[in-house]
Amino acid sequence: MSLNQLATDSISNSMSWPCDLSNDFKQQLLLGSVNKSRLKTASFHILEAESYGMFYIKKGCLMMTSTIYGEHIPLTNLYGPGDWLCYSPVMDGQSSSLIELEPLESLEYVSISKPHLKALFKDCAELYKLLFHIKSKRSDSLLLNAIFRNSLPITENILYVLSKVLYIQKHQQLHINQNQLAKLTGFTRPRINEALQKLVNDNVISISRGTVTIQDIEFLEEKVAELGEPKNN
Repeated sequence: MSLNQLATDSISNSMSWPCDLSNDFKQQLLLGSVNKSRLKTASFHILEAESYGMFYIKKGCLMMTSTIYGEHIPLTNLYGPGDWLCYSPVMDGQSSSLIELEPLESLEYVSISKPHLKALFKDCAELYKLLFHIKSKRSDSLLLNAIFRNSLPITENILYVLSKVLYIQKHQQLHINQNQLAKLTGFTRPRINEALQKLVNDNVISISRGTVTIQDIEFLEEKVAELGEPKNN
């Protein structure tokens, strides 16, 4: 059910906006929005027509994998509450990449449909501003994190990714499996399994089906602090 005009102010005030925008524009944008949820087991591809549009994550953790056509190296990154994502709102189904979204936790998000966005393009210049900031931040984050992680040895790479998941999920038992860790780090699952077992033996983590539990947060934080951060992360 679409949000009514009275509800948009409350929703807008609870959202983190990536740039300065007028209240009138925010209200126009949110009048075409719908609150949605998705189970963590339900991954989906952006090339599905119903998936086009703009999304604001309210709750949960999401992994995005983007593969550019003609290339063979996927880029994967994590997103959580406060992040905006937007896909081909005015390109009529044409996209330069295949994008898969995989929830690590069940998601709650605000969805703004492609038709509503296209209608706003006619007389809302602020929509271009919002899209620019969303896409710039997403692209910079995706590339910088991929380059940074690819420079790390496998154990440090895993610890860095686990620290990012911990930051988003806010609890020591992290909802992430070995296949997802392989995508996020760029290493094969057998190598991921070997590195995880060493961390288990060192009492840094414990593993159960679909989860990794941080047993030594102080060790994790110290190791990640030594690595530094991508400048625009």
